[in-house]
Amino acid sequence: MQRPQNLGPWIVIVVVSVALGVLLTVCDVPAAWLLAGIIGSGVVALVRRQQLRVTTWYSSLCRGFIGVLAAAPLLTAQVRELAPLLLPSVACGLLILGFSIGAAYLLFRWSRSLSPTTSVISMLPGGASYMATMAMELGVNHRLTTLSQFLRVLIVSMSLPIVVGIARPQSPAAAAAAAPQLNLASVLLIIAIALAGGPLARKLHIPAPSVFGPLLLTVLAGAILPDYFTLQPPVYLRDAALLTVGWLCGGAISVADLKLFAKLLAPLLLFTVLLMAFCAGLALAVSALLHVGYIDAYLATTPGAIDTVMALSSQYHIGPIVVAFQLVRLIFILLFVAFLGGHRSIVERWAH
Repeated sequence: MQRPQNLGPWIVIVVVSVALGVLLTVCDVPAAWLLAGIIGSGVVALVRRQQLRVTTWYSSLCRGFIGVLAAAPLLTAQVRELAPLLLPSVACGLLILGFSIGAAYLLFRWSRSLSPTTSVISMLPGGASYMATMAMELGVNHRLTTLSQFLRVLIVSMSLPIVVGIARPQSPAAAAAAAPQLNLASVLLIIAIALAGGPLARKLHIPAPSVFGPLLLTVLAGAILPDYFTLQPPVYLRDAALLTVGWLCGGAISVADLKLFAKLLAPLLLFTVLLMAFCAGLALAVSALLHVGYIDAYLATTPGAIDTVMALSSQYHIGPIVVAFQLVRLIFILLFVAFLGGHRSIVERWAH
């Protein structure tokens, strides 16, 4: 990609995005830095009526950080605790994925201006920041994908504290788990994985290489390296990565994209609410079959907003069921997107 002709727009974008990111973080807005990047670059792009581009090496590095972040649940999961929950979580993951694909088909039929692949990526329930990055990799409308995914995350995140607060009125735990201690070697290793994962995955013909390359390398490194290395990116790298993904998406937004999103807002809201209702129904079945509390099952089956889900489950001392179900669903979604990367023609034929 070419560099911007002048730094003026980018100075404005950086200042506005950082200020907005801090404000949204203080206000506990979900995906705060992703949203800040979208708004900061999107407003400038719309005012200038010109798409904005991020330097190639930097955008590749930040996409690599997204891949490392996606691997984090795989590194922290305890196999002994998760094994008994494997079959129920697989069943729920498949049901939720199937429901989302059905909703994507209806969305495509609703608006023929969308490609089938864009519809599917937009409706997948989980990993909103990963979906935005993978949409770029697959060459679909990543602007609409990002807006659609953020809408789902916003609705789910806003509803979760209300539902959990009503069902569990007692005060949450005061103490939180300590953050892993980072050292210089770990930070350098994370940067190396983020930089090398994409090119290596391209040579191996792995779909969505900028994300899946670092993801697989992180899992491999976590399995073979000693505990001295902590492979969870520090907060500042995570926020920078999410901010950059926001810039990539927002900087490419046009008036036509916003008009299309406004046109699709009603079906997107409808399908999101229906998906949440479907997951709430699944939670009833999970609660009865596994003899766990309904809120435990509800948090386990909720469609996305995984950061909010994990925070609430930690505060209320909810067991491993949340990690198991959310992790399996996320794995299914990532594998399905990888399948899409090599078999888009099947999706196109199915939709038509």
